[in-house]
Amino acid sequence: MKNSEYIAIIQKIGIVILFLLSINFFRIYFSSKAPVKAKEIPKSKSYFYGILMSSLNMMAIPFYFTFVALLIGYDYFDYTILNAFYFSIGSTIGSFLLYTLYAIIAKNIEHKLTFIASKIDFILGCLTGLVALGNFIYLLSK
Repeated sequence: MKNSEYIAIIQKIGIVILFLLSINFFRIYFSSKAPVKAKEIPKSKSYFYGILMSSLNMMAIPFYFTFVALLIGYDYFDYTILNAFYFSIGSTIGSFLLYTLYAIIAKNIEHKLTFIASKIDFILGCLTGLVALGNFIYLLSK
């Protein structure tokens, strides 16, 4: 296989994963109506809960596959070890900083976000569906 065939396969897999995530978010939104009681996590275990939660975050994997494939498709990304290393380090540092910033300000704006929090599964379903649809249209136009 040539690199373009790998990229096309990765894009198709990413589209399928994004569509499945979108369906799952819509299923969760329309099926869960009972309020969930918040559980207080002891400070001694919060680091390990954070590691567990970050390992469960699978949304980034299809996003990065699709994003790299899109960059390669537009000739903005030459696949070399150094560029892949820079992209990996940049995305890791960016994700860490974003999650840290979110953790810092989440307590301050928690009471203001009740509308978004009640609709987050629907919003995520729409976003993943739009990204998958955009990538599907991009693949069809190639």
